[in-house]
Amino acid sequence: PFIDGIPCSIHAFVTADKVCPIRPCEMLIYRQSDSSVLRYSGASTNWRPSESQSSQMVQAVTQVGQTLSSEVNYRGSFTLDGICNQDGFFPTEVNPRFGGALGRMSAATPDLPILMLHHAMASGVALDYRADELAELIATEADAIPRLRGMMILEGISGIPQASTPIALRDGRWQVTNNEDGAQGKIEIGPSASGQIVFSSINPGVIPHGQSAAPAIATTLMLASNHWGLDMAPLIAAPDLR
Repeated sequence: PFIDGIPCSIHAFVTADKVCPIRPCEMLIYRQSDSSVLRYSGASTNWRPSESQSSQMVQAVTQVGQTLSSEVNYRGSFTLDGICNQDGFFPTEVNPRFGGALGRMSAATPDLPILMLHHAMASGVALDYRADELAELIATEADAIPRLRGMMILEGISGIPQASTPIALRDGRWQVTNNEDGAQGKIEIGPSASGQIVFSSINPGVIPHGQSAAPAIATTLMLASNHWGLDMAPLIAAPDLR
């Protein structure tokens, strides 16, 4: 059945002797009117689930990690996706690989090669990983520097040169601004393998920490659509049912 609420994921590292949960992240997945298609737009580290939801997510990802380890000798990071709402956390799928939200969290520790550490764990390279400390470091840095960034790939659209434009929140509305010093984010456009790709980035602190970034990212992606004449269908964020 369709479950309403915040799309989210939680990662964990699996080593030879333990499973180390990292932290929940919001997945930016949008709906569009008169369509059953869901549009994936990346992940954000600004949202936080309630304590009870977080406990459920940690318990679930730990159990899955223990099963992956015992049944197929899995090593490295993996992600457990699902939905959070007022009734708790509902897992939907397991991705036994380095996930997109972990990549978003890794942006807060640019000098730490987290992807390479994942590959080393998965390949059985003997290193002093201290995975529990690694998971805590990633979570702490991701909390300190939340990433509010979404993207949308527009297939069949091409020919628009790469560009970046500052944006700001004025009187409750996101607007393009010429004042980079007062900017609170930016919109970008460029080529991709299957058409144009549009990005929206919002500075940390503009959206209160803990809140869903999806509504603001949707609004600023639509601002990019209007700014560059992309004719994107309106994006509808999932409701935060906590």
